[in-house]
Amino acid sequence: MGWKGISVVVILLLVGSSTSLSMIVIGFATSPGQTLSETIFVDDNNTAGPWDGTLDHPYQHIQDGVNNASEENTVFVFSGYYYEQVSIRKTLNLIGENQNTTTISYWGNAASNNIVLIAAANIHVSHFTVVLSNGTCTAIQLNHANYSNVSFITIHSSWAIDIYKSNYNSIFNNDISTINGGITLSNDQNQFNVIKGNHLTNAGNPDLIYNFGVVLGEGPRNNQIIGNYFTDCQDNAILSLSSYDNIIEKNLIIGNRSKVQSGMDFNWMETYPTAGNIVRDNVIKNCSSGGIATSTDYQTITDNIIEYCGYGMSINSNYVTIKNNTIRDCKVGQDIWFSQFPTILADNLYENCHEGIEVWDCRSVTFTRNTFRNTTYAISVYESFGNNFYRNNFENNKRDVIQADAHNHWLQNYWGGPRLLPKPIFGILSFIQFDWLPAQQPN
Repeated sequence: MGWKGISVVVILLLVGSSTSLSMIVIGFATSPGQTLSETIFVDDNNTAGPWDGTLDHPYQHIQDGVNNASEENTVFVFSGYYYEQVSIRKTLNLIGENQNTTTISYWGNAASNNIVLIAAANIHVSHFTVVLSNGTCTAIQLNHANYSNVSFITIHSSWAIDIYKSNYNSIFNNDISTINGGITLSNDQNQFNVIKGNHLTNAGNPDLIYNFGVVLGEGPRNNQIIGNYFTDCQDNAILSLSSYDNIIEKNLIIGNRSKVQSGMDFNWMETYPTAGNIVRDNVIKNCSSGGIATSTDYQTITDNIIEYCGYGMSINSNYVTIKNNTIRDCKVGQDIWFSQFPTILADNLYENCHEGIEVWDCRSVTFTRNTFRNTTYAISVYESFGNNFYRNNFENNKRDVIQADAHNHWLQNYWGGPRLLPKPIFGILSFIQFDWLPAQQPN
C-alpha cells in the first residue's frame, strides 16, 4: 500500500501550490485544534491489511473508518468503489477524494432503507458518488440530525435525500438523478434547513401518485429552497403536500413539453396557516401542465418568470399576494378560484397567452396595474362579484374582457389608447358595465 500521492501533496504545500486532494486533506486535517493524526484514511485498494486508519495502513471499508474515528475527526476516503452501507452516529467529517471517482454503491433493498445514514449533529459529508444499483433505497437519510451538511454529492438512485426530524441542515451543490423522488422534508419537525444550488432531475415512476424533485411533506416550515436547477422532473419539480412559512426562491425549472409536468404545486392544507410560503424570483419554463399552482392560503408569489407552460399560475386559495410576475406564451396566463379579500394581483405582465386571467367565483379581489398584452382574451370573469379592476393596462388584445354572471368594479384602466368616453364592458348577467374614468395613458 502506497501513500496515494500524499507525499506529492506535502511537497506542493511546501512550495505554495495546491491540488483538489491537498486542499481537502489539509483543509480538514489542520483545522483549529486538529492534527493530521486525527484524520482517518480509507482506501479500497488495501485488501490485505494491516488496517489502522493511517496513511500507510488505511481501512478498506468506510464503515470501519467511521467506527474507529473519534468525535470531530475527519474520515478521508480515497477514490474507489465501496460496496457498503454507511451509518454515521457521531460528529465527524466524511470526505471523498473526488466527487466523480469515490463511489459508495449498494445493491438491493436495505433493511435500514438507506445507503448513507446521518444520525447525529454536525456531520459533514461531501465529494462522493452514491449509487443504488438495484432496489428502492434512499441514497442519504438525515435522521434526527442537526447542523449537518451534504454537499458535492452525485446521486443516482430510486430516492435521493430524506430529511427526517432534522433541523438547521444544509444540502447544497449536489447533482441528483432519481426515479421516484429527489429531496424530501417529510414532517413538521423539519425546520430551518437550506436546500441550495442542487441540480435535480427525475425520470418518474408510473406506480407512484407523485414524482418530484423536492417535496415538502406534512408541515415543514422555515426552510429555504434556493437557487436549485430542476430539469425534466416528472410530475412536479417542487411539491408541497402541506407546508407553510418556507422560502422558495431563485430556482430554475425547465420542463419537458412532451410530458405532463408542473413547476410548483402547493396542495391544500387541512389546518389553516397564519403565514404561507414565499415564492419569489423563480424561472419556470416548458412545464406542459403548469407553472405554479397553490391551494394554500396566505401565499406570497412575486417576481417570478413563467414561460411556455400550460397555465402560468393556478390559484385556489385566499389571502394570496401575487405581484410583479411575468407570464408569457402560456395557454392560460393564470386562473384564480374562490378567492376573496384581501387577495391582490398587482403589477403582473400577461403576454402572448390565449387567455390572460380566468376569474372564477371570486369576491372582493383587487386586480391593479397588471398589463395584458397580445392575448386572445385578456380577462375572463365567471360567477364573480365585487372585484376591483383598477388601473390595469390592456394592449393589443383580441378581446379585453369577457364576463358571465358577474358584476365587478372597473376604474381608470387603460384600454389600448386614450378615451374621452367611458369604456363599455359587455357580458351576460349583468349585460353591460362601464369603466367611467378610463386612463388616458398606460398606468
